[in-house]
Amino acid sequence: MITHSFFSAQSSLMKVARIATVIVGGYTFTAALCHWLKWLVPVSDQEARLLVNMSFFIIYLLVLMALFCGSNHRRIIAITLVGNAVLWAPWLLLVQEAGA
Repeated sequence: MITHSFFSAQSSLMKVARIATVIVGGYTFTAALCHWLKWLVPVSDQEARLLVNMSFFIIYLLVLMALFCGSNHRRIIAITLVGNAVLWAPWLLLVQEAGA
């Protein structure tokens, strides 16, 4: 008889952590991508907002699909956290420099 750890406490906790990280971390990752997209595309402010609003949902869907496709919970959580740090750190530094 093969026993799976599908219903074990540790496995369930990792699944909940992965789902929460993918949903919240994927949202913040997509928001950071859209901030960079708005900043990098040389269009008017109104057109940039329209571009970001239209592309946000497509990008978020792709990010969610990509993160849920992985098989290792810890790796997906780490990728999400590192990806957010890589995208948000320079953005926050630019905002602080512009405000100072």
